[in-house]
Amino acid sequence: MACELLADAGFLVEVADNGQIAVNMVRARPADQAFDVVLMDMQMPVMDGLTATRLLRQDPLYQSMPILAMTANAMQIDRNRCTEAGMNGFVSKPIEPDALWKALAQWIRPRAGLGTRPVRVLPAAQANAPQAPHLPTLLHGVPGLGLALGLQRVMGKESLYLDMLRMFVAGQASTPQQIRALLVQGDTATAERLAHTLRGVAGNIGASALQQAATEVELALRTGDSLATIDILLLPLHSQLAALLEALHNALDSLVPLVQAPTAIGPGFASTYRQLQALLQDADSDSLKLLDLHQAEFKIALGPAYGDVDSAIRSYDCEAAIQLLQTALPPALFK
Repeated sequence: MACELLADAGFLVEVADNGQIAVNMVRARPADQAFDVVLMDMQMPVMDGLTATRLLRQDPLYQSMPILAMTANAMQIDRNRCTEAGMNGFVSKPIEPDALWKALAQWIRPRAGLGTRPVRVLPAAQANAPQAPHLPTLLHGVPGLGLALGLQRVMGKESLYLDMLRMFVAGQASTPQQIRALLVQGDTATAERLAHTLRGVAGNIGASALQQAATEVELALRTGDSLATIDILLLPLHSQLAALLEALHNALDSLVPLVQAPTAIGPGFASTYRQLQALLQDADSDSLKLLDLHQAEFKIALGPAYGDVDSAIRSYDCEAAIQLLQTALPPALFK
């Protein structure tokens, strides 16, 4: 969601999967090409955002680089931890676009060339693609989904909101069961991170009651409550999530193809493939739109590898998507 909003506003965005990768990416750039701002999540695998920020602040080169916390943990104690680690500001999740723009305007420093990146223009075929049904009609009656709130958080972009719903359905179905299994294994930290993630994505789509239920589980995990207490909290989380997922499945499955799907790869596929590669190289979120637009052809071309490529792109793991594409469809095939 943040990638899409920022790219539409003209930002060039690079994504790190965890804090260690973020530190490496910052250090790898020449001084005259430093990032204008780093949006740092607090909870990440391998290395959390607080540790990553402390490591960067130890280097004189990065002591003044703007680093803003971006997290669902909005309590004062969390803000204090961010400040102590060396972060400059705080952007809460679910992301409110106006608050994001205000924070960026406050901390990004003017420099030569800033703001000169051309506004991205959709390819003609993509710009003229048939539109999905109006969302209020499609999502009418989905329990626990605040459609108006969700659309507000994506600045009214219905296609982005649909993408977020699909990612939510694909990624959160088994979260309560995973949390319970991790607790039995004694891995409270990962269980807390899963609850934190569910809390954030539920807020992004406007599922406020589910967001609150996930918040209660996360706080119980953080404070070390007993397994019996957490089990009680997992019950409403599981029931609310199951009801929402079932309704979303039914609504999204009702989306019928708006154009006739091809049964073979067309003569223009080589150009489409190269375009997708270029978008992924730029970490451009339009790669997902292009994949969806030519989904049938990519399914035919990629075969069993399509699911992994689709999952990588929807997770904004552009490097993994590029590697998967090159393995399944070597560029030499299109020379």
